[in-house]
Amino acid sequence: MSKIINCTAENVYVETAKIICKSLNEILMHKEVVVLGLPGGRSIVKILSVLKKSKLNWYNIHIFMVDERIVSPTHKKNNFRLIRQELAETVPLKNLHPFPFNPDNVDRSIELYTSQLDLYGGKYDVVYLSAGEDGHIASLFPEHNSIENDSENLIHVKNSPKPPPNRMSISKNLLLKAKIGVLLFSGKEKKAAFQKYQNSALKYRNCPAKLIDNLPKSYVVSEFGK
Repeated sequence: MSKIINCTAENVYVETAKIICKSLNEILMHKEVVVLGLPGGRSIVKILSVLKKSKLNWYNIHIFMVDERIVSPTHKKNNFRLIRQELAETVPLKNLHPFPFNPDNVDRSIELYTSQLDLYGGKYDVVYLSAGEDGHIASLFPEHNSIENDSENLIHVKNSPKPPPNRMSISKNLLLKAKIGVLLFSGKEKKAAFQKYQNSALKYRNCPAKLIDNLPKSYVVSEFGK
């Protein structure tokens, strides 16, 4: 089971960034190169604004997306745009890996991105995830074909319940290959999702956020108490 860390709304992003930093440094003690998986969402800028000031060897950390909307790299809904904007002056550009945009052949783009990931071990070492209001993580949605997909790799989500419908996502099986996971529940609208996560009667198909509990080491950060 994950270690649950309760925070106030004021310090939840700082505490989450500290855990990510600790996790990266822990793996860097044993590996020369670490792959950090990041999502989009409203929390990512606040997390990265703290993380980029942390004591990390960014030259040995490669950042890949755990999900991406199939929109232009300059589009306001592009997940990587925010990450590049926040980290461009901190992380070597060669260590920032955007999902290749090709709206006419998303499956080929996924193959290319998988090949890039393969150069660094073919899996994510540390994954940071932010739960959605319905308990989804990355673009794995409850009671949806995305969470039922048994691929060992990245997947093409063609009918996302949230716009835009066309997305790339980490699969549940690829997620489960990560060494350490950090999951955030933050914002009043996420309280119901945290309650779903804590509900032992629900399975990961009903609340994909529950997948985090199956990683070798995982942390759940919440501002809602126990």
